[in-house]
Amino acid sequence: MPGYLILDIDGSHYTLLTANTGRGGLVVQPPRGWDDDKPFQQSTAEAQGKAFKDKLSSFGVAPAPLVIAIGRDRLVLKEIKFPSVPAHEEPGIVRFQALKELTDAGDDVVIDYQPRSDVTGPDKKALVVALKRDVLRAAQTFAQAAGLKLAAVVPRAYGIMAALQSASPSSEAVAAITIGTQGGEFLVSRGDQLLFNRAIAGPALASDAALLSEVRRNLAVHNSQSPQSPVSAVYIAEGPAPAGAAAKLRETLAVPVHPLNPLATRRANETGIVRLTFLIDVDGKVLDSKIERTSGSRRLDEAARGGLSQCRFQAGHAQRQARAHMGRIEYVWKLE
Repeated sequence: MPGYLILDIDGSHYTLLTANTGRGGLVVQPPRGWDDDKPFQQSTAEAQGKAFKDKLSSFGVAPAPLVIAIGRDRLVLKEIKFPSVPAHEEPGIVRFQALKELTDAGDDVVIDYQPRSDVTGPDKKALVVALKRDVLRAAQTFAQAAGLKLAAVVPRAYGIMAALQSASPSSEAVAAITIGTQGGEFLVSRGDQLLFNRAIAGPALASDAALLSEVRRNLAVHNSQSPQSPVSAVYIAEGPAPAGAAAKLRETLAVPVHPLNPLATRRANETGIVRLTFLIDVDGKVLDSKIERTSGSRRLDEAARGGLSQCRFQAGHAQRQARAHMGRIEYVWKLE
């Protein structure tokens, strides 16, 4: 029996993950996805929940507590400041401060928050999550119709952050881009702190140029708002992104760009050796790299190129002058 059913709702597209807990930790099964002809909302939630129950039966998936992930376009994420108060008064103060900055009436939203742990001074900061009450009611109706316990409704951004922590465990700020069938998300996080989150609208997926413009704009906004936490790398999730988007980002951005797919490689038990040739400039920075011998897995090959792009080398010298030169390296991928 799975520990949780995790359902991501992106417009009218649904993606299901089942997660089991055991001695080896959390084991996530391959995702299953499907489209519905109607968007997720209160008026359709009961019928969609019943259809979901039938799908679980057809998948051979046993009932379990349900976690529903909602995209940035369906909720508000906002950082607020509030005075230091006794712990039992904090939720009320955070709600009061949040409602002053939201356009929705207090009765129309459900508010939760995540305190910021990296703040010094008399005031505190928190990341507020405001979910429209009708979205919560739709989730409750959906779960009840499916015969499941609704464990939580969470921002999709938190799941992306967990994937980033696995891919990039450093303490620096990193960005992630996820692309769905009808839009996507851009976020910046540092460890377990979400620093910036924006929805990517459908028109931005029309071409490489549109997506690149959207990404550059979001990077500029974040870096101007948080100059103390500039983005050190960008991760892009595999999916229906415009062809060549990751390569274009890698060519044009001033920071490394890596693929983000935390489940795929381990799920496929992929191993192999990647041999790369690369060009080093006079400062020891990797200007370009090419795959001389593939591992047989595009994911492993791209992960090797991404890792190499972050390396710094000692520049070559000719007649005591630094010069650009070529190098060769092998990455060995194996399962532990």
